[in-house]
Amino acid sequence: RARYFVITSNTKENVVRSVRHGLWATQRKNEQRLDEAFRASPAVLLIFSVNHSDCFQGYALMRSPIGRPRSGVRDPFHGFGRLFDVEWLRLHDLPYKEIEHIRNPLNGDRPVQSSRDGQELSNDAGRRLCGLIDRHIDDPDSFPKKEAQRPPGGPPPPPPTHSLEAGPPAIPPPMALEGRSGGRSRSRSRGRRRKREKKNRKAPHPLEATFEEQLEYFLGCDYDDYAEWFGRFAAFSP
Repeated sequence: RARYFVITSNTKENVVRSVRHGLWATQRKNEQRLDEAFRASPAVLLIFSVNHSDCFQGYALMRSPIGRPRSGVRDPFHGFGRLFDVEWLRLHDLPYKEIEHIRNPLNGDRPVQSSRDGQELSNDAGRRLCGLIDRHIDDPDSFPKKEAQRPPGGPPPPPPTHSLEAGPPAIPPPMALEGRSGGRSRSRSRGRRRKREKKNRKAPHPLEATFEEQLEYFLGCDYDDYAEWFGRFAAFSP
């Protein structure tokens, strides 16, 4: 039978790197357990949770033994551990409050959200977790609707900061020390350039654009971009 493991990440940026490159690297203490499971089981599924996000973010299939990724890959984790291949199957936030009833007999019957990095789940608990993530994507209307809070007459707030579906937050480049007049001139030039780039960018359709296209768009959008996107495509977004 398939085996399921919880994988925790210190940052959501590492999970995004995993999605982009199809790789993961775990702590040394987890390597033997995962490697043995990969060699003995028909499938090993890794269910990811970013620390302090209060969510599971999705799940991936282990595709190679520890330390034996496909050839020619570059390490996106800067030597944290030995790489192995993964295939991401689903990427969607599953809040802890929705899974408080699922307990893991392989961890003293504790709630699954109490799992540490590398904790194995029972087959039943793992299937139920993955099934809820699938349901959020395939049948979102089966969940109770929640009204988003918004300012009077304004668009809804952006997604919560822990969400991975919009990618990691854009990190502005360090600001160079500039003289006052030169700084204002360059600032105006950058502003005009950003306006031209914004005008030429096409908002991705959530059901037609690839994950990479959506990730690239959300990495560079501001609140106005998001509000415009939400107004056009909210009805189509899972």
